[in-house]
Amino acid sequence: MQHVDLLIQRLHENAGPKPLDIGMWLNFTTFDLIGDLAFGEPFECLEKSVYNPWVYSVLSTTRGSVFMSASKRFPPFEPILKHFIPKGLLAKRQDHVKQTQHMLARRLATETDRHDFLSYILRHSGKDSGMSQLEMLTTSTLLVRAGSESTATLLTGATFFLMQNPHVLKTLTAEIRNTFANESEINLISVNSLKYQLAVLDETLRMYPPVPTGLPRRVPGDGAMISGHWVAGGVSSIYLLYYKHLANSF
Repeated sequence: MQHVDLLIQRLHENAGPKPLDIGMWLNFTTFDLIGDLAFGEPFECLEKSVYNPWVYSVLSTTRGSVFMSASKRFPPFEPILKHFIPKGLLAKRQDHVKQTQHMLARRLATETDRHDFLSYILRHSGKDSGMSQLEMLTTSTLLVRAGSESTATLLTGATFFLMQNPHVLKTLTAEIRNTFANESEINLISVNSLKYQLAVLDETLRMYPPVPTGLPRRVPGDGAMISGHWVAGGVSSIYLLYYKHLANSF
């Protein structure tokens, strides 16, 4: 709630005749929030109104992931295609890993009673069910990525679609204002009672999934009609549609 309150404060402070980059401000918020949960401290993006270097490296390495994913779509040529990935992106990925190792080491060296993701992981240290430091590094990186940029991208998409559909925005606004008398009533628990809001988020996930790669879908049973074409069961539809689009582009 502290991070969300600070977001609202910053939006009020920066509101004016010029439009705001809502995607940037949402990224500031989600990265601060997930950094607080994963490493015990926020990245101070909202506090300083600028991207933290580590956060910027996450956004840069996401672009590299797109190249890596694209090369995997052509298995026979994957080793060759990887050579065409910009060397700068690969270097940023390595730098990002080093920065993450430093942040994890600082969190592990901090003794605190405050609960975060790592406090639950560390409960199992020294046990068979415990994680190695490499596993902690991988898990922390995954948690930050999954809970930050993707969340901000989804919310940015939701904002765009709401601006494009005034009747939906009007209905959502009415639901929120009729449910809450003031901002203090809005919290992590109470927002789950907003059925129309949850429907808006679900629809945004369908129309604008916040991932750099296609979501894998396997055709069930004996097959199905997809985009006017019969596709046999067991086929990965995401790659089929990708190749279809590629063929039509020539």
